[in-house]
Amino acid sequence: MVAFGGRPPAFPAHINVAFVGNSYFYVNDLPRFVENIGDGHITQDSVLHNSASILQIIMTGNGMYNKWATTKAMIGGTKFETNTGKTAYLYDMGACSVPQLLTGHDQMVTKQNGLGSFIDDGENPCFQDDAYRQYEESFDLKDKVKGGWDFVVITDQSKVMAVDETRQETLSAFNYTYGPLLKKHNISPIIVQPHAYSASSANSTSLSDLATFTALIMEGAEIYKKYLGKRTGWFSTAHVAPVGNAFAAIYEESPYDLYPKLFLDDGIHPSAYGTFVYGCVIYATMTGHMPKYNRVVVDDMENSDIFATARRLQATTSVAGFPTKDEAAILYKIAKKVALRGYKPKMLRGFQIESDAADFLTTNNDNGAAYQGDYQSYNQYSNGGGGGSYNDYYQDQAYGGGYDGAYGGNDDANAQQQNQNGDDNNDYNGNYQNNGNYQNNGNYQNNGNYENGNNNNNNGNYNNNGAYGGNYGNDDNNGNDDNNAQQQNNGNENTQQYYYNNGN
Repeated sequence: MVAFGGRPPAFPAHINVAFVGNSYFYVNDLPRFVENIGDGHITQDSVLHNSASILQIIMTGNGMYNKWATTKAMIGGTKFETNTGKTAYLYDMGACSVPQLLTGHDQMVTKQNGLGSFIDDGENPCFQDDAYRQYEESFDLKDKVKGGWDFVVITDQSKVMAVDETRQETLSAFNYTYGPLLKKHNISPIIVQPHAYSASSANSTSLSDLATFTALIMEGAEIYKKYLGKRTGWFSTAHVAPVGNAFAAIYEESPYDLYPKLFLDDGIHPSAYGTFVYGCVIYATMTGHMPKYNRVVVDDMENSDIFATARRLQATTSVAGFPTKDEAAILYKIAKKVALRGYKPKMLRGFQIESDAADFLTTNNDNGAAYQGDYQSYNQYSNGGGGGSYNDYYQDQAYGGGYDGAYGGNDDANAQQQNQNGDDNNDYNGNYQNNGNYQNNGNYQNNGNYENGNNNNNNGNYNNNGAYGGNYGNDDNNGNDDNNAQQQNNGNENTQQYYYNNGN
């Protein structure tokens, strides 16, 4: 059972859940899936970015601009009057940035990223469509979720969680960004242990590698949990959602039938079967209960309520398809015994992680850093104590102290966490205090990666080819109204298909 920090048990009360993650959450729209299996008891919002690690998503913010511009995304969308008097029809694509998601506002989010505070890769709807930015900034968090967030569900790239060096990048993000925000707002973090996979891109083909990969990811999840738990204080208890262990338990029970069906055709991302397991384990971890059996174990799952509002449903074109009612019953049973009863797959019992265990994961970088060439590591983020220009802004407490000095400050009860693992020697920020930030080191502003030809604002990929009818539509320019706004995609929904990168 889950122990709750500072809040009463969530079930059957209404709970508010924020999602921060990558393509594991994006495919099949996991946030809305969890909302739907809650059957009216869950409110959700998200900041997702394909390929992003926990650290990278702080730098980029939302990445759903060319992915959730779909008819189903009009559910929860809005008709919005901009500050110039124009009417825009906006899709529901989530908050602009992690701070905005968790607190309701982020003054670093500006028109077309004018402050240069983020890595603008052309994927953030708030930088590509200013009406969307205005809309997201137009209301307080309390207007979106009554009582604030109960949980934030966070996942990292599988490989990042499995390798010690990249784990340190995440701890830096936890220390400077997530920790202070979660503590101030009493939000309990749910660290999702993503699944391992046996794919050539991971150089992993054997059962022993699958067990090693799963164990390493869980080791990373436990490190994240322990660190965040100490960083956020008594009222924001951290938990691990053992999705990877559930996948391993399914392998144990049905290695040649159910287990292969957990994946899309790429062998990495979750299919409808996999999303079902993710959703059930996350729900159980948050509430201490499984979702109602008759709500999720159904015939014709593809057309059921639990996938009905998915903004993009990749499972419809996958070989695996959707679970039958009997298959869903098996997945439900396994998710329950792993998430609620603490079942540990046999392959992981007594498993010893050797010092070189992760070597087979680090010999191939195709699923590593999502933005190779755009920044080298977390050096720039740690400049000045976390976040480059972000940190400069918050260190000056431009939010009037609302973020506790935010992305750089460690306060009172948690101050000791800065030092316990050698932070006095800059173990986590690597003596990168003076290496130059985003604005001055040439990595972003002057190297042409974004400003001189590769930015989507200039290459015509989105703004100039009419794919979205003028960036989501403006009825003053396009003659669109409430009834036909969703048609602005002009069939683009079918041609965009997956939009995810391997291993995220």
